[in-house]
Amino acid sequence: MTLTVARVALAEAVKVLDLTKVNCPEPFMRTVKELATMKEGVLKVMFIEPQCLYMIIHAARMLNCKILENKNENGVFVLTIQKKG
Repeated sequence: MTLTVARVALAEAVKVLDLTKVNCPEPFMRTVKELATMKEGVLKVMFIEPQCLYMIIHAARMLNCKILENKNENGVFVLTIQKKG
């Protein structure tokens, strides 16, 4: 039961940025802006520009965030990033 509650709470706390329609460096800039302004929580970012992948991962680590998920779904990169307050 506790695990289910935790998953529901996590799902409700996730903010999603669908940046699949914009070109680099916009996915990078918008992700960094969101991470810099949010106090805590989970951010799921979707984008198609491969050159932005490592830029976003590096910036997230510089902002003391944790990468929870890093996958490629049919050419769409999906990063789930956690920021603790």
